[in-house]
Amino acid sequence: MQNYHSTTSLSVLLVDDTAVNRLVAGSILKELGCQVAEATNGKEAVEAVISDTDYDLVLMDINMPVMSGLEAIHVIRTVESSDSHTTVVALTASDAERQQLNNVGFDDILPKPVTVDNLTTLLQKHFPSFQKAIHTNAMLAPASATARVASTSVDKSHYNILLVEDNQVNCIVATNMLNALGYQTDVVYNGCEAVTACANKQYDLLLMDIRMPTMDGTEATQLIREYPNYADTPIIAVTANTSATDLILYKQVGMNECLPKPLTIETLRNILDKYLTTTKPNQPELLQHDFSSFTILDRPFLQKVTLNNPKLMVLLLKKFITETSNQLNSIAFATVNQNQELLIRASHSIKGGARSIGANRLGEVAAYMETDMMEGVVQTAAVYLDRLKAEFAQLQVEIQQVIEDNT
Repeated sequence: MQNYHSTTSLSVLLVDDTAVNRLVAGSILKELGCQVAEATNGKEAVEAVISDTDYDLVLMDINMPVMSGLEAIHVIRTVESSDSHTTVVALTASDAERQQLNNVGFDDILPKPVTVDNLTTLLQKHFPSFQKAIHTNAMLAPASATARVASTSVDKSHYNILLVEDNQVNCIVATNMLNALGYQTDVVYNGCEAVTACANKQYDLLLMDIRMPTMDGTEATQLIREYPNYADTPIIAVTANTSATDLILYKQVGMNECLPKPLTIETLRNILDKYLTTTKPNQPELLQHDFSSFTILDRPFLQKVTLNNPKLMVLLLKKFITETSNQLNSIAFATVNQNQELLIRASHSIKGGARSIGANRLGEVAAYMETDMMEGVVQTAAVYLDRLKAEFAQLQVEIQQVIEDNT
């Protein structure tokens, strides 16, 4: 390992709400000889700076709970005395955030993810006395950013349909038709199971039988409509009971239309084409991109940010797995409740943590999700969640191999 230690120790306050990011940046700072204190939001940072005016440098994340970095820098600049200026540098991976940071009080901007190279350059720039003590880093440089490859085709397999039907023969017939038409289908066998399924996953359309055991289709529809994210989802009654009175009832409970039994592939296609257009409204930008060019885990980059320290690498990866699992659970909860703020925060956290360890593909998917959530397209959260889970599963395989290789 290269020797980075300086002759003059700097006192640094590291402010970031993501534990993985703090571990990465904190480890590099300590290896560079800095004394490091931590805060998890802007409020804690303000309190720390006010109580201890001896910090040489504050590294401040922007998007944080309780108090953002923008709010914190305003308070810090307001309360500090004219003869005491603390160097505060913004940490951000967002181009949009960088545009907000001009003339708001920050001395500089440090792009995420934090590396030995960009942190060394920052310290050399702002602390000349520190410059002579830092040696050249001989580790591998991180991989350059890879251009996104666009794919213009959007097929029907991206739609998720829930079939609610208690008759096994009818299930087989309907699923075969749906598969032939190119749709992804889940099957449950009564209304109670349908309500549970919708609580855990976002479907684009429901095909709902009426007469079923445990809970019938009309009661299930009423309960599903109470979910904020299912207020506008098409629910189609599938039944042989199509009298005028029946049709009025189906409309009253929240069903969009009735598809008479027995099903034919023509009637099924027509109803799906009516409610599921090929240019799906609010289609996640995620589905228009191929992420295969992004590495699942950039091991040279991981070695670099952990300073080729096996113990630090294992600690970082284990913490990353725990934190990412927690954030995925938060996204699942927020998806059902359409909690935009939580969706933004959780996807932001996954993005930052993933990029900090070189999990480029997961980080890129999370970045797309964060953008969509900030634009208010919260109904796409379920699609992103499925993709994040799939990428995280692949990533864990590689992480486990790295852990085994370093223990």
